[in-house]
Amino acid sequence: MRIAVLGTGKIGGGLGERFREAGHDVVLGSRDAATGVPYAEAVQEAEVTVLALPWRVAEETVATLGGLAGQVVVDTMNPYANHPGQLALPELYGTSGLERLQELLPAARLVKCWNHVYAHTIRTSPDFGGLAATALICGDDEAARSTVAELARQIGFDPVDVGDATGARYLEPLAGLMIRMAIPLGGGFELAFRLLRQTA
Repeated sequence: MRIAVLGTGKIGGGLGERFREAGHDVVLGSRDAATGVPYAEAVQEAEVTVLALPWRVAEETVATLGGLAGQVVVDTMNPYANHPGQLALPELYGTSGLERLQELLPAARLVKCWNHVYAHTIRTSPDFGGLAATALICGDDEAARSTVAELARQIGFDPVDVGDATGARYLEPLAGLMIRMAIPLGGGFELAFRLLRQTA
């Protein structure tokens, strides 16, 4: 599968490496020619586009991508304001960053995934003592969610479908909790969520 990863930071770079290891054709999009090709070039002929950008540039960037009609677009981002010394959710008033992207890319098939997973887990391993870290997934297109779930499975995660795009209203604050545990509470980045199910 041809996958465009837009953003070469810790999340984008890590996912790009994992997808390559899984046998996919990965092209990195970047503002810096030394680390990737221009964003609009990267998405050409891609079957899946991964958005791993700082939220502050997300809207202006997706506006240059030509709509991405029919593509599965994975939103790994969190709509945090960039205040010195803190990360704060903006006032989204009952919506989410994913739903805002849907307004900008109405012909694309948007899915939220990996927004609540530390880059450390992506870059090292999602295996925690024999249990795979859970990757929670949501989006309005069921087939697109299935595609992303399979990608997550291929790189070692336990994918869990949490339904339509309104699920992002819960996943984005969950990322804030992960940040709180890692930094202010000193838990570090060797943490991950695992959804456990009782069996009869």
